[in-house]
Amino acid sequence: MMLYPIAEIFRSIQGEGIDVGLPAIFVRFSGCNLHCSFCDTDHTANYSMVESQVADTIERLAVEKRELVVLTGGEPALQDLMPLVKALQGSSREYRFGIETNGTVDFNQYLFDSISLSPKTAPEKCVLKSCHSLKLLFPFLPGCSPDEWVGFCARHRFIQPIDGKPDSVRQAFDWVRDNGGSTWRLGLQIHKFVKGAR
Repeated sequence: MMLYPIAEIFRSIQGEGIDVGLPAIFVRFSGCNLHCSFCDTDHTANYSMVESQVADTIERLAVEKRELVVLTGGEPALQDLMPLVKALQGSSREYRFGIETNGTVDFNQYLFDSISLSPKTAPEKCVLKSCHSLKLLFPFLPGCSPDEWVGFCARHRFIQPIDGKPDSVRQAFDWVRDNGGSTWRLGLQIHKFVKGAR
């Protein structure tokens, strides 16, 4: 059995990346190998759950025949995620899996239908070689400007304002309008614009 450090599991709307706007079940892991001051995960919430308990919770929250399950954090790639995926494969539902990662920890990419990379370091420190969504935070972090990530293989590219930074949404809007071309899109965490949304 695999014991997972879980911060929370909940059903909501995916607010970012290529699956934006879709209903999803989120499994938020506690713990990360990076310690960003702007992280929105409550790492003090740490409930130890084995894969069957996590899978049972997901099953209780599921309402669709085909459900999107997003593994986020913290950094979910710190965990062995295969037991959790296998625990859900015996279900009568068809689960799609997405992961949100900082890209510094290797994992089995074949488990996931969508990989959302939000780097906090320079490309040479990233173990991933490709992703579906590349999200650069704005204001840009050291090593994470669009010029530094221009050669990275990503299907979609987003500039995403850092939550809580004064004027970051407006400034990111202006940057994409003036510099995005046909490459970079403005990525807003739409769930944070709906008061009380989960």
